[in-house]
Amino acid sequence: MRLQPPPGWQSQDFIYGETPLGTARLLLEWAELQAGEHFCEIGCGRGVVGLVAHLVFGARVSGYEKVPALANKARWLTRALQVEQGVSIHEDGPYEQADLYFLTPTTWSEENWCRVCRQLDKASPGARALVLSEPLPGWRVLEKRSLPYSWGWNQTFLQIRT
Repeated sequence: MRLQPPPGWQSQDFIYGETPLGTARLLLEWAELQAGEHFCEIGCGRGVVGLVAHLVFGARVSGYEKVPALANKARWLTRALQVEQGVSIHEDGPYEQADLYFLTPTTWSEENWCRVCRQLDKASPGARALVLSEPLPGWRVLEKRSLPYSWGWNQTFLQIRT
């Protein structure tokens, strides 16, 4: 039996890629993530970027992953690294308010992209976001860079909620 995406999701919302550790560190340095800030990753996969945010930068982390097998891997990694107090993994929103968001909508359906954008319209002024492929509407672009990911180089936007 072939699994179908949950209602409201399309198969392209579940295409998997990963942010390499080196790119994760570059992203978080670029966004000037500080110890004690809240980092929220939407589509966290195994939670690698969030683990770097917590272990290297001292951030509190919330990861959101719709693929249960990947969310379970992320939870396993947080337990294995004994960081459950600073890293939480969720399979559904709504997303918590954060200082810095990271999202990789490169392969998302238009419906999913719009759903996430609506939720991030509620982000606090001054919140920052790192977004691949296209900027969040209504957020100011501070800078864009091309960075390496597991699928190749991708345009990444650093934005701020005004």
